[in-house]
Amino acid sequence: MMDKLLEKSVKYTFGFVLGICAVLVLLDKLSWAGGFLVGSCWAIADMIFTFNLLRIAILKEDRKKLFVFLMVKFPVLYLIGVLILVSKMFPLASLLLGLLPIFIVMGIVRLCTRNSQIL
Repeated sequence: MMDKLLEKSVKYTFGFVLGICAVLVLLDKLSWAGGFLVGSCWAIADMIFTFNLLRIAILKEDRKKLFVFLMVKFPVLYLIGVLILVSKMFPLASLLLGLLPIFIVMGIVRLCTRNSQIL
């Protein structure tokens, strides 16, 4: 169940984010569009790593994968996040707003799938 939820959420989030970025580009807010896109991509990557870590830990899958995911998620992904913030290429607010869509979309997808299972 978790994999389908993640898959649908990522797909819908990319569509939503690209739509928002297209509007921002049309409004000539290129740095905001870039920041929103970069923040969203970072949040999606973080969510994918988190789901995989949880799956490995809960289902007691291959422990070597756990180490690899931990080594990629925390030092690499978080270092990239810090470098993005320090570079000041994008407005901070656009990066922070880019972190939200995956959580909003995941909540909506979860509610919709729960409601469809009840009926």
